[in-house]
Amino acid sequence: MNNIATQALSKLFAQGDKLRKGERAATLLLNKRSFPTYLKIKGVSILDETHAAFANAVKHGAITIDWVKFHEGTQVERLRIKNLDNLACFLGADTLATRINNAKEILLSCDDIPPPWLQAIYTRVADKWAEGKKPHHFSPEDAGVMCDLIKLVNYLEPRDNTLDMRTVSVKLYQDTKHIEKCLLGRLTSLYREHLGAGNMNEEEILAEVSLSKYPWPVLIRADLDVTPNEGASIYCGIKPYIGIPPDVIKSIELKGSPAYILTIENFSTFNTYTRLIDDGGIIIYTNGFPNKWFVSFYRDVLSHADRSVPVFHWGDIDVGGFRILAKLQEYAEDFNVVVLPHLMGRLPAYKGKPFTDSERSELGKIEPINYLADKLICTLQEPASIKIEQESIDPVPPIF
Repeated sequence: MNNIATQALSKLFAQGDKLRKGERAATLLLNKRSFPTYLKIKGVSILDETHAAFANAVKHGAITIDWVKFHEGTQVERLRIKNLDNLACFLGADTLATRINNAKEILLSCDDIPPPWLQAIYTRVADKWAEGKKPHHFSPEDAGVMCDLIKLVNYLEPRDNTLDMRTVSVKLYQDTKHIEKCLLGRLTSLYREHLGAGNMNEEEILAEVSLSKYPWPVLIRADLDVTPNEGASIYCGIKPYIGIPPDVIKSIELKGSPAYILTIENFSTFNTYTRLIDDGGIIIYTNGFPNKWFVSFYRDVLSHADRSVPVFHWGDIDVGGFRILAKLQEYAEDFNVVVLPHLMGRLPAYKGKPFTDSERSELGKIEPINYLADKLICTLQEPASIKIEQESIDPVPPIF
């Protein structure tokens, strides 16, 4: 079968394969708009080969041919599907129904059993396939990837400590980058639906499921000692700061009452602050959205500090910055601590980009956080408000 006939029949098959049961059979006009290649055929021999291939498909019960009036046998007007399964067999292809059944068989044969919430999503995914849709970017050909995700979810869900993505990847799939290359986007999409959090980004989802792309130490400057699982205690008042792997921290001991506790979202700002300001505060880098390693350490610090010590967070003046603040406030609730926003309101001296209508709407969904944060969000929802990246703001301590 020549290339032109293959292209035409494949296009006809793709159209027919998308149709739902009960819809009219697919057709393909061989005209300038739908399939101009046919009209550009040069040479009688190529035209005869193309028509012979179409005639062969007719003999297989796959299609019927409408010829141009008065040009029967010499010019095709339209191809029609007579039987989709026969056309699939003629082309050596699988129909959507066959591909869906194959995918379901693969999923049933997975080594791991999905948790109920994931099984429910996969059932809905398969139903959508029949409508020609690809929810969560899954097609029937992705059944193997779906099995890999079952294995990953089962590995993650019982664990409280944050895990290194590449270590998990090589342990489960013998490939250090398999999660990043093949699974990460879909894992994020699945958990957005599971958690009912369509506005959570990849970083937030990874923090929620305790998976880290690159394990990051706790970066801190504070007048406190950390007792590791092994070895001598570590003093954290080293300037400008010190980094400690969070999984080796056994306990902490404050050497005195700090002036305040301040978390900082961005690395460059954290570096600038700890180099320029030394006023007795506890300064901790969140590494963007806090993962569970950070949260465990943060809660430990809050539990040891006197309730009179003010607690602050300094992040970007944008949706992400306030989402981080909201999470920190959530973690501080058990200690009756209010996490106050620092340098996160309207700052006329600095330039930035206006909030979009969508971003102002997302800000409103973050409330309530606490009285001051909610008040700032209200002002930032006004039309004249702008987003400002933390790095562009000169560091100022929260207490003078």
